[in-house]
Amino acid sequence: AYALAVAAVADFRPAQRLAEKLATADHAELELKLVRTPKLLDLIRATSPDTTLVAFKASSHADDAGLLRQARAYLESGRADWVAAN
Repeated sequence: AYALAVAAVADFRPAQRLAEKLATADHAELELKLVRTPKLLDLIRATSPDTTLVAFKASSHADDAGLLRQARAYLESGRADWVAAN
């Protein structure tokens, strides 16, 4: 089995879930607290250790050498079998 982990949008989630939609007219400001979610790669690796994992590592603040170091760390840690870095 193969898994492509392209879920950076799932890194954080709202800390509080509301039962209903907020009325825009009732709020001049809104503060949103986010909490980190478990890494999907780690969850997949724990539940299906034989799955070949392909991760995607993106970084807007690292130079090429830094990005390659981050991608290699994924491979060396066993979190992914392949990494596409950009």
